[in-house]
Amino acid sequence: MRNKNAIVFFTVVLSLLCLFFLSFTFVTRRIEADADRLATTKEGNVDRSKRQLYLDSLSKVPIYLGYNYDEIKEKEINLGLDLQGGMHITLEVSPVEIVRSMAGNSKDPAFLASLRKATEKQKTSQRPFAELFYESFRETAGGVKLASVFSNAANKDRINFNTPDAQVTKVIQEEIDGAIDRSYEILRNRIDKFGVVQPNIQKLPGTGRIQIELPGVDEPERVRRLLSGVARLEFCEVWEPQPVFAALQTVNDSWVRREAVNRPRTKAGAAATATGLDALRVRTDSVRPAAAPGDSSVAPSGDTLKGGSSLEQQLAAKGDSARKDSGSAQLSPLFSLLKSDGYGGLAYDVNDTARINRILQDSQSKSLIPTGMVFLWGGKADEAPDGKLNTLRLYAVKRDRDGKAALSGDVITDARISFEQGGAGVSMQMSTTGAKKWKNLTAANIKRPVAIVLDNYVQSAPIVQNEIPNGSSSITGNFTADEAKDLANKLKAGKLPAPTRIVEEEIVGASLGQDSIQQGLLSAAAGVLVVFLFMWVYYSYGGIIANITLLINIFFSIGVLAQLGAVLTLSGIAGIVLTIGMSVDANVLIYERLREELRSGKPMGMAIKLGFDKAYSSIIDSNATTFLIGAILYTMGSGGVKGFAVTLMIGIVCNLFSAVFINRLLIEAISRYSRKPINFNSYFFQNTFKSTNFDFVGMRKKAYLFSGAIIVLGLGLIIAQGGLSLGVDFKGGRSYIVQFSEAVPVGEVRSELSKTIPAATEVKTFGSTSQLKITTSYLIEEESEQADKKVADLFLQGLAKFKDRNPTIVSSSKVGATIADDIKSTSQNAVLVSLVVMFIFILVRFKNWEYGLVATISLFHNVLIVLAFLAFARLFGITFELDQVLIAAMLTVIGYSINDTVVVFDRIREFAGDITHSDFARQLNGSINDTLSRTVVTGTTTILVVIILLAFAGDVLRGFSYAMLVGIVFGTYSSIFVAAPMLLDLSRRKTDKTVPKQVASRV
Repeated sequence: MRNKNAIVFFTVVLSLLCLFFLSFTFVTRRIEADADRLATTKEGNVDRSKRQLYLDSLSKVPIYLGYNYDEIKEKEINLGLDLQGGMHITLEVSPVEIVRSMAGNSKDPAFLASLRKATEKQKTSQRPFAELFYESFRETAGGVKLASVFSNAANKDRINFNTPDAQVTKVIQEEIDGAIDRSYEILRNRIDKFGVVQPNIQKLPGTGRIQIELPGVDEPERVRRLLSGVARLEFCEVWEPQPVFAALQTVNDSWVRREAVNRPRTKAGAAATATGLDALRVRTDSVRPAAAPGDSSVAPSGDTLKGGSSLEQQLAAKGDSARKDSGSAQLSPLFSLLKSDGYGGLAYDVNDTARINRILQDSQSKSLIPTGMVFLWGGKADEAPDGKLNTLRLYAVKRDRDGKAALSGDVITDARISFEQGGAGVSMQMSTTGAKKWKNLTAANIKRPVAIVLDNYVQSAPIVQNEIPNGSSSITGNFTADEAKDLANKLKAGKLPAPTRIVEEEIVGASLGQDSIQQGLLSAAAGVLVVFLFMWVYYSYGGIIANITLLINIFFSIGVLAQLGAVLTLSGIAGIVLTIGMSVDANVLIYERLREELRSGKPMGMAIKLGFDKAYSSIIDSNATTFLIGAILYTMGSGGVKGFAVTLMIGIVCNLFSAVFINRLLIEAISRYSRKPINFNSYFFQNTFKSTNFDFVGMRKKAYLFSGAIIVLGLGLIIAQGGLSLGVDFKGGRSYIVQFSEAVPVGEVRSELSKTIPAATEVKTFGSTSQLKITTSYLIEEESEQADKKVADLFLQGLAKFKDRNPTIVSSSKVGATIADDIKSTSQNAVLVSLVVMFIFILVRFKNWEYGLVATISLFHNVLIVLAFLAFARLFGITFELDQVLIAAMLTVIGYSINDTVVVFDRIREFAGDITHSDFARQLNGSINDTLSRTVVTGTTTILVVIILLAFAGDVLRGFSYAMLVGIVFGTYSSIFVAAPMLLDLSRRKTDKTVPKQVASRV
């Protein structure tokens, strides 16, 4: 063996590196175990604050090889969300606001209509938004040039009136891409300050989306606010009471007149009027000058700003006047629902805000409100005596014609959490320009309120007591410490250039993650044990050597995983387990060749050399195809699929090194120093597959009929069943995994949920009879937080009947309709790309298109068989959802089953020569029989591993394991009965013609 010393040196270095990087994981586990022990109370509960305090004390202290705890934690093996719990979010940056901003908030009807049309097209298209907008603009505006809309002061250096549409479209797309890049940086800064260990944030190229994974997070609502909030801070002047009342009175009168057309006046209406006017009268005694609880103050050093307003008194007085003038005229909800909050402002019950919004956002109402008057709700509801948040204040703030405030938050240069007046707040420092504007703003509004607005919600509206000259101010109020910290984080990181919306979300509870770890470790241990036992029984002493190389392969795979900082997911563990089964393939190829040489009478040394040399080609080809599939999965997949792909590719590379080089080093060393020759034949299997001579080619037509029958029957069943059962990531929807204290009847839960959720809801057991997976498509077209809350509320109402069984949501996920279409399209493309890549690989390796075509047909046959067996399973009440994970299984089947075909093709190619058609048929049979032992042994070990995954890996990987099992069984079958025999039918050679050098006589 050449370069033996170099291989030994590399093995030692790689082993030391793996030990070094893996050691950080063990040290981290030991430290965290100590923290749990020290923070455990007498009752057996872990005090999280004490635990964190202990870990924080080690964050700057060298404790292992000069590394502190934070540095050690960064170097440990990263666990995916499905193993430790946490939150996965995909955000989509809204291009609409970017385009609208570039157009200077144009009110042009054609422009606005084009935006709406482009937004609708985006839901079913993967084309860039700028192209969709241009296309929509051409359809709506006819021959009008884009430059007429976008030629303004903001774009003067890039767009003028003569700029062609193509260039304008390019500039728009560049601006959108730039906004996505800026959003990515801002979100990364926010996450870094959030304090999550080992977060993962990445842009998804070409989609306008940003994917974020936050391990260990258990505050999803706080994360949503942190990530999706634009953090647009504004300082707005507040309108005087008189014009506000005049505007509301005008809107009220218009609304009442329009409502009267459809709803005649009744006694109840008169009563409502009296009640509303009484409310106004009562409130005249409730005004006080002090700041309201929950209101904020903005102050420089030594200055204070006090809340209070006379608007309520004005409304009450005008209300009495209106009653005298109009007699029995009705009041709209603007006045009839007005509540007394006792602090001198407009206030409404939180349950009535939708009715008020309906009036104020009505197009006719908007036309009656003066330009620059904007009504905004307060950021938090006021707390009633019973502790409930029941009233929300409404403010009338000033903005210019372009919708801009007097001062924006862009002038904030620093922001940090502070504690003033007994509550948490945010201290701010403005730039020089900002400080000057703030000085002028406060000077112009002494004894009047200034509204502090964040993302279109008024955080506070304090009264300015005096001019604030230095730009150093603070926002204080009823913030919690976390809220104040997040607000400071947002202001310091900067505002997002455009709003973002959550189009995909998954929350995994820590308990479910722990279950996944146990299932993954159990399946891995069982898989290793079965493979080791099989190899020892089948290859005797040679099997023990193979098992040693398999252990080295596992060690290297996990060590490299740690060195690369890759994330280990449950799918990744499945990839490792699958790699164990597939890594047997290289050993089997070597050992079968070696046994052939020994049977031909060659000495052990020569047999070892020839066995390895002849197996190299097949080993490289078969592993290269699987590696290519892994690369496709990594490139086109997401989430757990990427984790599976990473471990698969790492496992393949480590397997090649350990099986080809380390295995040979061990065999040669043992052969050289051992007195007894190495035995590669066990007593039980020494004559298995010896001199087999089955006529596989002669049975090919029966095989074609058998395969055809399964495929036709399966496709017929799929049609009869209304199509395949699509998972949430393919059709969109919201999914919840709910754990109960005891078993619950699935049918009864489904019946109760159907009463509250007006859409099809799927309920099935998940892991055990006391755990259910519930999926609904209700409101999936709406991706707002309000829709999420509505579905969650209806969901909890449906489970109210089972509250005695303590239902707990341990995991939830949401996939929007738009991203679901993208995932489904990407998955379909991945299957097609993998088939094309396999065709090209075989074409290049064997220099014959017929080989590539046969291999591709065989692979497509295997995919159809898997789909057919999904339909067969539904006949027995077992439903496997077609999702990304199952597609990953199909692609893995493609990569695996091509291995068998490549090995047969390699055997055909081994001896070049010119033979006739009848010799070609004999050669095909001979090649299949020669490689039959390898095909069956490799298939058996992999099938055993997949059966273990099916049994122990849990419901998360159940569909994956089932598809793999079917795919491997029929992949082995197709390589024997379909792929190689089909070469004979496609060769188009006659008996009296010769076959080119791709085939040869059997030796």
